[in-house]
Amino acid sequence: MGAHGRNWARRVIPDVPEVELVGYVDSNPYALDIVRSEIQPPAGMVFESLQEAISALRPEALLNTTALPGHVPVTRAALDAGLHVLLEKPFAPTLGAAHELVDVAAHAGLVLMISQNYRYFHAPRALAAIVREGRLGKLHEVSIDFRRYSMAGPSGRGRHHLEEQPLLVDMSIHHFDLLRLIVGAEPLRIYCESWNPKWTDFIGPSATVASITFDGVVVGYRGSWVSAGPLTPWAGEWRLEFEHGEVVWDSRDDDMSHDRVMIRPRGGRARSVALAPMERTGGWGTLTEFASAIRSGREPETSGRNNLGTVAFVAAAVESATVHEQRDASVKKLYPEGMHAPIVEGIKRELGESVSVRVATLEEPEHGLSETALAETDVLTWWGHGAHDEVDDRVVERVHARVVDGMGIVVLHSAHYSKIFRRLMGTTCSLRWRSDAGGERAVIWTVNPGHPIAGGLPQPIVIPHDEMYGEYFDIPPPDELVFITSFEGGEVFRSGCCWYRGNGRVAYFSAGDQEYPVYHQPEVQRAIANCVAWAGGAARPNDVPSARTGNSKRNWYM
Repeated sequence: MGAHGRNWARRVIPDVPEVELVGYVDSNPYALDIVRSEIQPPAGMVFESLQEAISALRPEALLNTTALPGHVPVTRAALDAGLHVLLEKPFAPTLGAAHELVDVAAHAGLVLMISQNYRYFHAPRALAAIVREGRLGKLHEVSIDFRRYSMAGPSGRGRHHLEEQPLLVDMSIHHFDLLRLIVGAEPLRIYCESWNPKWTDFIGPSATVASITFDGVVVGYRGSWVSAGPLTPWAGEWRLEFEHGEVVWDSRDDDMSHDRVMIRPRGGRARSVALAPMERTGGWGTLTEFASAIRSGREPETSGRNNLGTVAFVAAAVESATVHEQRDASVKKLYPEGMHAPIVEGIKRELGESVSVRVATLEEPEHGLSETALAETDVLTWWGHGAHDEVDDRVVERVHARVVDGMGIVVLHSAHYSKIFRRLMGTTCSLRWRSDAGGERAVIWTVNPGHPIAGGLPQPIVIPHDEMYGEYFDIPPPDELVFITSFEGGEVFRSGCCWYRGNGRVAYFSAGDQEYPVYHQPEVQRAIANCVAWAGGAARPNDVPSARTGNSKRNWYM
């Protein structure tokens, strides 16, 4: 349940008499010790297992305040046990997983609600009414600014500092959900740029700008966790341009109950909008709506089904900010025919007429990976970056089944976070990374020179410019480790790993990034081709003698 769950327990639930708190669950015994210290519940209310809590308490509903990796499994377990669920945002890491939870809840006739608590305040509802009623004519433009300054504190970095998308997924999701409420429609297009200045304490993009298009409405969005400007309220500063005037929404402080909405008609005097009273706001309003939906049997305002639009909105923003190959001129310059072209070139050159290569892309039906195509494939090479969530779960299961049945797979660079690699590994496959402008020197060291994947490769391989990947890399221990990579910043990384899955072989090779010409480097192409040969069971042990040991002067390999 974490600190956020304890906050619900201490501050929110006691003020909502429609809800009775009957138990606390956390798989971390140290977290439960904090619960016992801070809240002092009776012994019979504290559990390390959700199943034990459900069996002992027979509750009607679950409030899921776990971190994102726990959202889907914990919610699914609760729904399968017949419990209604109130869940923190984002309620699933992928749109496919979100759809699955919605379908499970609908089939069971249970309430699945998402805590989009920013909706449950006076001001956004007043803005939605102004837009809906057309008091100032047609809305045509919205500007949103969100500015905060968040650096590591005395006890170190917070959870959001370590997230892959600390702004778009963790914070902007509130503003995007409010846009859906206020505009009263779904977005049609989004173009987003995200970045992270090198001096921040974040590992992911901490600032973003986006242009978002609704039907007849254009939105300019700017957000930052590292701004030097005046701090905004958590909901941001909003300006809405209408045919006959402007509406401004801001706040006197961080408490959204102190929000102000001003109307400035063209040629008229500015006036404040009287905000309709609400019995409960924020988390209190969210919990009240949840209880009311259960009692009445109706769908809550921020149901899982409704929130699919917000999940899709955020996913589109992340995709726009991270899918570079077809968008960025710099990437097109390095890989004018696509990133697959030099990979294919290297495989054909190194393996010759013994291989036939076909390219499949995300945009194709079934991503080009139909049952027939996979049945004809001996080895599948997988590269992906920012569109992992768009890969159909059915295709992932199809590929997984083929690997277990004997097809090899070679996973490259940022595809460590692809659905298929995570499915094969059974772990998050997360890692530490850095992508400074210009990249940094990477040195690939062979640690298993007799392995077929090391065949014909120099010791070491020096890549002048690449993205940094560092430990800890959350993977099962490799069955065979071939390479480790060191970087200018001092980090090391298990960069060439092999596993056996059923009758199939899995190879991971980390070198390569869309911003640098790594895949044009002959040694990298040779390493990938070796991975393909090994994964297909066609490689021989590397018995070519090479000078890999002995006394070495400093920087001898440079």
